[in-house]
Amino acid sequence: MSAAPLSRRSLLMSSLAASTLRAEESRPNIVWIIGDDLSVEFGCYGFKGVATPNMDRFAGQGVRFAHCHTTAPICSASRSAFQTGVYQTTTRTQGHRSHRKDGYRLPESVPPGDGADA
Repeated sequence: MSAAPLSRRSLLMSSLAASTLRAEESRPNIVWIIGDDLSVEFGCYGFKGVATPNMDRFAGQGVRFAHCHTTAPICSASRSAFQTGVYQTTTRTQGHRSHRKDGYRLPESVPPGDGADA
């Protein structure tokens, strides 16, 4: 039994799907995991105190950063810099404050990132 011939529309759709797959394959697949107050307490970093088989396997399949630095020694201030791209002193978030009840807003010169320019 022979296969039915492909229509022009089928060929076009197949071509579009193939080019989309090639474009997606050329883009990196990045998952960035941030753990507050965690340090390097994973087996993939040589830590023996806890078992982290899933994270260890995940790290073995991708890129594991061995030398990382932060702009602040505390979690919320570090996240502020990571999420805005500027130092905490620029956004007045260096004091480990939540600003939940004081009406705080980022300076207009520092719009929060939405990922659109990534």
